Order: sequence, then C-alpha cells, then structure tokens
Amino acid sequence: MNAAEALSGAWHDRTVQLFLVLVALAVVAGVAAVALGHVRGVLDEPTHSRPYRPLPEGRLEPDDVDDVRFSLALRGYRMEEVDAVLTRLSVALAERDDEVRLLRDKLVERDEAKDGDDDGHEDGGEDGGEEVPG
Repeated sequence: MNAAEALSGAWHDRTVQLFLVLVALAVVAGVAAVALGHVRGVLDEPTHSRPYRPLPEGRLEPDDVDDVRFSLALRGYRMEEVDAVLTRLSVALAERDDEVRLLRDKLVERDEAKDGDDDGHEDGGEDGGEEVPG
C-alpha cells in the first residue's frame, strides 16, 4: 500500500466520518443559537434614523395616535415602547369613558329636574302669572 492509498482510505474511516458529522451539527446548532438570539454578539446597539415618538401627555386626539413612531429592533418593534403606548391609550380611553358616563348622568339628572319643574306649572306658558301692563 502506497502513501496515496493510505490517505484516501483515511477519509472513509468511521472515526473521521463521525467527527465530520459532529462538526456539522455544532455549526448548525451555533447558527440556530445566534438566529434565535440565545447568543449575543459584542456589537453596539443599532442606531436608527427615525427616533421614537411616544404619545404626548394630556388629552389624546386621533392625530396623536397617527404621529406615534416606534424604533425598529432586530425582530420588529421594541416591545417596551409598544407596551408603553398601549398602556397610555388604555388609560386615556378609560378616563374618556368615565368622563362620558359622568356627563351622561348629569344630562339625565338635568332632564329629570327640568321635567319636575314643568309638572309644577299648570298653564305651561313661559310668562304665566305675570301681569302685562296695558
């Protein structure tokens, strides 16, 4: 057996084949870990050209929601920014619902009081009981 035959036979040895399969599995596992975010690199945080614009303080208008912008992260938007906006919207809508409910209750009370005053007048006229000089 010459040296060329000995080297070509080495690649067909089971130990070499097992080693190559293990190396391939390690490479696939490493790529999967990086892709899933389990292995972090040493890169700086990515910069973005469009800054995060949250909802303004105070009363919200429909245009305020249209003006919200989120920063892009590796896998979409930054979750903490989206959560903050959704929480703010939830609180603002609850406050607005409470205000609408309070105003509706006041209208009902006013209408009931007005109906009670109208029941006390028999003629129903505005100037009933006043004498007109003549």
